[in-house]
Amino acid sequence: MVNFRELQIYKCGRALSIDVTLDYLDIFPNAYISELIIDTGKTYMETGPSATPIYTETYPIGTTTIVEEITKETLNINLNNEILFVYIIVDGLPVDYDELKYGPKTALKSVVNFYRFYQKLINEVKTIGTDCSDNSGFINDMLLLKAFEYMNLTCNYKQLISLWDRFFGKSKVTSSKGCGCNG
Repeated sequence: MVNFRELQIYKCGRALSIDVTLDYLDIFPNAYISELIIDTGKTYMETGPSATPIYTETYPIGTTTIVEEITKETLNINLNNEILFVYIIVDGLPVDYDELKYGPKTALKSVVNFYRFYQKLINEVKTIGTDCSDNSGFINDMLLLKAFEYMNLTCNYKQLISLWDRFFGKSKVTSSKGCGCNG
């Protein structure tokens, strides 16, 4: 039902870009986007939007597309340091609406500034081949990035938050000293 055509944080971290539209309007002509809710990793709840989201916006009946840029000032957070959970709530659907067939009435998608991963990884890339290091930092970070991508794809958001905190937060991931065979 809900089609996220774009959901990204600009690499400079100045704004969140959202482009959402509804599918199946030929079948459900009364469907409309009623609300946009944004939570962070700190406010996220597995049961749905939290009682304390960082942003909400209500739309009038008939809204079938949202194209917005929401600035970091509006959200009052540093977009480079947060995972955002964007909820789109759809109303105007019949009582017998089949979520398995057409998608949920409340759609959820997460978004982060992937430029942070790039910045972290490029520092590791610069050390490859320049000394006798074993490059375990780069390998570890690449594996964490891949795990992050898969957790996001499978909507394992609790683990996603935990991994984000390990990768960029207070509890840094440390690599082992290695076996000593690379110098």
